[in-house]
Amino acid sequence: MNIQINFKKIFRQISLMGLVVTSPIALANTSAADLYGPAKGSDVDTIVLMSGNGYELKQISYTDGNGTPQQSDFYFLYSATGANGAYLYAGLPLNERDEIIGEFDRSPVPCVKAAQPCMSELQSADDEFDVIVVDKDAAGVNSLSGMNALVAKRGWQDIQLEQYKSLNIQGVKAGDEKFDAKGCFGWTHKSKNWSKSFNESFDKSKRFGSGNAFVDVEINATTSGNGKATLDYKYKRSFCIPYKIRMKQLKARADYAITGDINIHGEATHTFNGYTWNIAEPTIANGWFMIGVVPVQYDVKLPIRAGTGNLTLSASGDVGLEKVLNIAGHYEYACDKNNCAKVSSSFADNGTLQLDNIQYQLMASATIEPWAEVAIKGRVYWGLIWAKVGIKPSLPIKLSGYYGNMCGNGDNIGGNETVSAGVLDIDFRAGVIAQVKYFNEQYWQIYRTDLYFTDLVNPHSSAFSSIIRPSVSSSSVTMPVSLRACVKSADTGYQDFTVYWGDGSTSGISNLASSKTMNHNYASAGTYQISVRHSNGASTNRNVTVAGTTSVPVVNSFTAYAECFSGGDIPISPEGEDLDLKRLPEEGGMWLSGTVNASNSPTLYEVYMGSSRIYSGSNANFFKSFSYSPNYISLKARAKNSIGWSPFRSINITCNQYLNTDSNKI
Repeated sequence: MNIQINFKKIFRQISLMGLVVTSPIALANTSAADLYGPAKGSDVDTIVLMSGNGYELKQISYTDGNGTPQQSDFYFLYSATGANGAYLYAGLPLNERDEIIGEFDRSPVPCVKAAQPCMSELQSADDEFDVIVVDKDAAGVNSLSGMNALVAKRGWQDIQLEQYKSLNIQGVKAGDEKFDAKGCFGWTHKSKNWSKSFNESFDKSKRFGSGNAFVDVEINATTSGNGKATLDYKYKRSFCIPYKIRMKQLKARADYAITGDINIHGEATHTFNGYTWNIAEPTIANGWFMIGVVPVQYDVKLPIRAGTGNLTLSASGDVGLEKVLNIAGHYEYACDKNNCAKVSSSFADNGTLQLDNIQYQLMASATIEPWAEVAIKGRVYWGLIWAKVGIKPSLPIKLSGYYGNMCGNGDNIGGNETVSAGVLDIDFRAGVIAQVKYFNEQYWQIYRTDLYFTDLVNPHSSAFSSIIRPSVSSSSVTMPVSLRACVKSADTGYQDFTVYWGDGSTSGISNLASSKTMNHNYASAGTYQISVRHSNGASTNRNVTVAGTTSVPVVNSFTAYAECFSGGDIPISPEGEDLDLKRLPEEGGMWLSGTVNASNSPTLYEVYMGSSRIYSGSNANFFKSFSYSPNYISLKARAKNSIGWSPFRSINITCNQYLNTDSNKI
């Protein structure tokens, strides 16, 4: 909802000399020159008297809050460069130029009049809006008598008295040395609030397609609520007359509700005369699912007919998907010139889908190929843009159905399997859209459910069974696992599999996007059934026969490394290695690490130092600390599989010695 707020009386309470201001951020399609345009063309006339790079001098004629006609000239300054240009060519006083330059980003500004410095030291830019408005007459006054004369001329007595009252001043004199201390100069920060209730109803429909292939979309909704805007601004007084203003921030809040419904219906059929057979009529979807606490009832069927020669084919689906709208919540964002940041937000959808809501059919496309394939794919995306208040709830829905035998050969035996799928993919979310003069339209999400993906077929969609291609080498199996083409568009978060190797061990695959290669070693010869099971229960099975292990392991290599210290220092080692995290006993000692590499599928490793076993485990890497630090170490290692133990392999190593004073290696 693009709320145009009339700022005509914004400053009546502070009586900013009758300056009329409209929305400083209309949030769309505004330019710097228009930011302070009239609220209503019949009430305010604006003439640009002079303009240059970063400034304008405008004459504004209007009727103030007391019904008095007013006409005055105002500087509209958009940058430090503009302030200097207004000083050089449009009569902006020097002291005003210098102060306004300080208000802006303090970027370098060329000084045409070198004898008069035009800027202070460089500082970083702030985030207030780059518009400062100054009354030309008041800016030129430098004495109380001069201001009193201007007050009398322009009829500003009420403004001055109101400021005196707000500052608790009974009266001032031009020569009073405490005049400045009474608060009649300097910046004052204020806020202004507006609110308005709204109630809008609409009934929109759109037909996509024509003839016997079409989809109708109808949206009937009522939006109601309350919008509130808060403007943070500051103004400056001169002799107790506010004459200069700068906008700081706009906060927008909406408490809203949407009620109504969305109806979708359509059909797509094509008939060729001929003899027909019923091929199948699988139930693509029927059951219940929940979105939060909202129950949803659905029923989708896909009757398929085909024949030889001439062909009659139809695809249809009865889908209960009239979405009842019952949305409520609020959002509050604060916008400055650089960004719009969330203050708070809430969003709730209480709309339901009930049995009585089943009011339409969705009949989609059908394709015949040498292998009969019929697919129904309903993709519905509804976006309701509540532009009047900037809230954007949307309901992305993707309903996909499949039945046929053109979706791959899962186990690579025989031909393609006949598989079916019925899935519902829902992402319900809402966001705020905003556009400020300083950046293009942006979207901030304030609510989102987790991406909802559900299998609609009972007990599961068989199309989610994977395609596997195991290959055997001795006792090892290498197996690529990939998705069937007809379900590759499904969310990867739903594509989780477990590989059952048939020997009691399992492996997991999470978020499969396309294909992944799995590897496994079998300890014994034999025939094993590999089963790759989707998280929904659909599986692909394949038997493999492996030779297994026929001999004991062979230790192909055995390496070790030792470091000795005279007192509790951390060993020196390449950054990031495990040794960085180890500490020896306070009295000193040795840290020993190594790796045993063996073939023929070992499952257990042992390492001995002399006749003492210092490691036994299934990991080929070992670590061990000691409270003493020998110069030379004799080690031997062996490995075991289902056949037995390998022979020992021995090595001798030297312990690298370190001093405890500076950790320098000897």
